[in-house]
Amino acid sequence: MFASQSEPRAQWTHVLASVLALCGTDHRTALMREFLDEAIEGVDTAIVREFAPVGDDVIDIVVQDRDKAWALVVQTSLTFRGDMSDRLKLAAGAMSDYGRV
Repeated sequence: MFASQSEPRAQWTHVLASVLALCGTDHRTALMREFLDEAIEGVDTAIVREFAPVGDDVIDIVVQDRDKAWALVVQTSLTFRGDMSDRLKLAAGAMSDYGRV
């Protein structure tokens, strides 16, 4: 079942997660290198999760190595100079079981 998002930030999150999940190995590797400024093993087989629940909130996107050696967490925003510190702290605290973050 496909659920459409109505809020612009959620739509942007869905687009970014979809690109990460569905693009080929070369493109995913390039995107991850752009995010992290380093090459990481296992990017080609990583699992992408969208809107992963964490307590009363969600982590927008989690890209995780299949062996849980590392994870990339993405919290999206469409605001400039918006305060996301609470969401970032929540996401960072919740990532302890995702491997190297």
